[in-house]
Amino acid sequence: MCCFEGIELISLPKLEKLGVLGWVSHSAPLSFGFIPSLEELDLAQILLRRQHLYKLSDFLHGATGIHTLTLDSKGSTIWLQPEIKQLTSAFRKQRKLIILGIFVEFDLLWTTTFLEAAPSIEMLHIEVCEHACELGDENDESGIFAERTNPRWDLDFHASKNMLLRELHVAHFRPLEQQLTFIRAILERAPNLQTVMLTKDGEICNECDAMALDAPPSASARPAFPRTKEEQDSVVRWVIDGTFFSGQIYFR
Repeated sequence: MCCFEGIELISLPKLEKLGVLGWVSHSAPLSFGFIPSLEELDLAQILLRRQHLYKLSDFLHGATGIHTLTLDSKGSTIWLQPEIKQLTSAFRKQRKLIILGIFVEFDLLWTTTFLEAAPSIEMLHIEVCEHACELGDENDESGIFAERTNPRWDLDFHASKNMLLRELHVAHFRPLEQQLTFIRAILERAPNLQTVMLTKDGEICNECDAMALDAPPSASARPAFPRTKEEQDSVVRWVIDGTFFSGQIYFR
C-alpha cells in the first residue's frame, strides 16, 4: 500500500481496475489521462474534520468506460456532495454500483440520485454498517474525523425509470423504516426489477473482537433480521403493496 497526496494517471492503456483507500487532500486525489481499459473503480474514504465533501464527478473526469463503481464510507459520514447532471457522462456505461459502509441510522434514499444519473445500471448493491469497530463519533477519541451526519440530498428528480435495473441487494438488512422506504422506492422506479436480495450480517468481525467492543447501545433497539416466514412476509407486504413488482424477494 502506498500513500500519495495525489495521483495523475497520464497513460495506462492496460489498466482495468483501480482502488483508492483513503486520502488526505482537500481535492480529488485522482486525475485521469489515457485509461481506455479502466472498467472498475473502488473509492473508500473516512472523512476528516478538516476536509470538505467531495464531488464524485471530479474523481471520474476522464474515466468514461467504468462499468463497476464501488463507494465506501466505512460507517462514517458520507463523503460525497449531491450531484446528478455532472455524473451523466461518467456514468454512461455504468452497469454495477456498489455503495458500502452506510451507517445503519442513515437514510438511504440519497443513493437513488445515482440511478437518476445512470439509467444503464443493472445491479445495485447497498451495504449497511453498524460495526462497533468502524470509526465514528463513538470511537473517535482523537477528534480528527468528521462528525457523522445523516445525508439529506435535496435534488431535482424527474421521476425517470431505471428500465435496466434487474437486481437489488441490501446487505446487513434490518426492517428499519429507512431501509423499507428505500426498497419500496427502488421497486417503484425499476419496473423490470427481478430480484431483491436481503442478507443479514452473519460474519464474525475480528476487529470488533480484537478491540473488545460491543455493538452500539442503540443497536438493541433496532429490529432484528427477519428469520421466520411470518416476519419475512410482513416485510414483503410492506415494500410491495401498491407496486407492480412481480419479481422475487430473498432473505439470506
